[in-house]
Amino acid sequence: MDAFLLGDISDGWQHVDTLTIKEAACILCGIDPAAYRFSNRSLPKEAEAMHTALERAITGGNLPFHAAYEYHPDDWNNEGPHPTQTVDAHTVLASGTTLETAELARWCDARGIKHFWGMTGGTVNTQSCRSMDSYPDELRAAVEAFEAVRGDPQATAGKTPKAAISEWLARNKSHLTRNARDRIAIVANWQPAGGAPKTPGE
Repeated sequence: MDAFLLGDISDGWQHVDTLTIKEAACILCGIDPAAYRFSNRSLPKEAEAMHTALERAITGGNLPFHAAYEYHPDDWNNEGPHPTQTVDAHTVLASGTTLETAELARWCDARGIKHFWGMTGGTVNTQSCRSMDSYPDELRAAVEAFEAVRGDPQATAGKTPKAAISEWLARNKSHLTRNARDRIAIVANWQPAGGAPKTPGE
């Protein structure tokens, strides 16, 4: 991973659950977003290109969003919440549109884009770059939960894998129903027999 991603920019940003498109574009290009996130300054051309890529991934249905914002020409700050929170190829998104970092990391992994989310013990999670865009929502959530929890010893400290997976789903997939999260936790549980928690990898 490039040095800049492990330097000042990574301090704190890897713990943020949601990012605006502008923040994400800056970070993925190795640019500190602090100078751009609350200003009308034009982004550097590489970040502008990434911003466009993220916008089109969202409107193309390839990158789920957390909250959609659109341009409001008559509003003082030129943007506001999208009234229906549904987007398509004709939607003009504003930079305030937010993304969940878990979904952003998955999108980056599918395209070989370096990022610092999914790090465990100072190493980068280098899971398969196979795209899961075509997976059903619950199957994708099961794969993501399994990889995130099984690769993080702290997540299962003092609890069963099923309980740890349930907690991860509640934090990262809150849009799913409780019944859906329960089904996923059963499917993704690598220790269905129960008993004392085991160290991941055993």
